Amino acid sequence: MGHTEFFDSNNYEFNTKSRNGIYIIHGFSNSTYDVRELAEYLGNSGFYTRADNLPGHGTTAADCNRCTYNDWIQFVEKGVSEMDSKCDNIFIIGISLGSVLAII
Repeated sequence: MGHTEFFDSNNYEFNTKSRNGIYIIHGFSNSTYDVRELAEYLGNSGFYTRADNLPGHGTTAADCNRCTYNDWIQFVEKGVSEMDSKCDNIFIIGISLGSVLAII
């Protein structure tokens, strides 16, 4: 895994009143550190953006290794479903593993 100074254990939401949502999924062994600036930029551009840490991510390699691909799929499905209840349109952006999860 990357250096711990580049981990971010926080989840982010910006511009939560917008009916146009963008759900952003980071890559394997990364965290919201990699996507926070993009989420903030898109939020400032009029979109409701959400970036959550996948289960096991944002802390340690051991935490990441305790999770399975199914944990990540279920987590993303739940996050997108929560956005769906607030938005008319949802777009999904994924990086690396996040892009694989985005197309499922």
